[in-house]
Amino acid sequence: MKKETILTPVWQIASTVSQQTEAEMLASQLIALRLAACVQIQAPIQSYYRWKGLTQNESEWKLTIKTHVSVLDRCIAKIEELHPYEIPEIIAQPIERVSGKYLAWLIEQITIPAFHIRIQFDGNPPTFEEVYDRLSKKPNVFVELDGSFVWRASKGVLHDAEASQLDGMLYDRADRMEYVEIKGRCDKQTWIDFVTTLVGEGDSAMRVQDISSGQWFSFEAFAGRW
Repeated sequence: MKKETILTPVWQIASTVSQQTEAEMLASQLIALRLAACVQIQAPIQSYYRWKGLTQNESEWKLTIKTHVSVLDRCIAKIEELHPYEIPEIIAQPIERVSGKYLAWLIEQITIPAFHIRIQFDGNPPTFEEVYDRLSKKPNVFVELDGSFVWRASKGVLHDAEASQLDGMLYDRADRMEYVEIKGRCDKQTWIDFVTTLVGEGDSAMRVQDISSGQWFSFEAFAGRW
């Protein structure tokens, strides 16, 4: 008989907020940070509870958050950070069984994809020295005189299952940057920080090439991966 379900490390978190906009903010942030694969928002529910000695009766919006055990603690911490309540409801339960296809999809959603790319400077490139200087001043970057560097994400930005760094090499021509080759993975904020460090206060024209496929992307299109 074909197996339809397998044991899984999938967890489900329940929480409530008082406004639809608050629910949508929490949902979008958890998805954007890849701390959840899916967040379902239920239409207003009526909640009865005791608060500071008085029985309360309020309409609330319920969130059902699907996540993976590898990011569970960070997911809960982010909910606590963003939640508007003084004492938010955060109830996490393991899901005993789930379909194999759903589990594979969920893991894919919380995993930040790796890439191997080339960032090409097409116009108004900075000098090699300018980029080297900016990189060397970053506390999480190790850069060599030949232009090779390792950019490590700030502690806690990425979850433990991922290689939280970018390995790269600066290439210049006539002292001006020609391109940068990078391998690794990072979250969206780290990517923005990296690009900002590359260009500084200039307005360099750049594009991105996927090394494996040879396909070129605009910066906006490539950033859509997050």
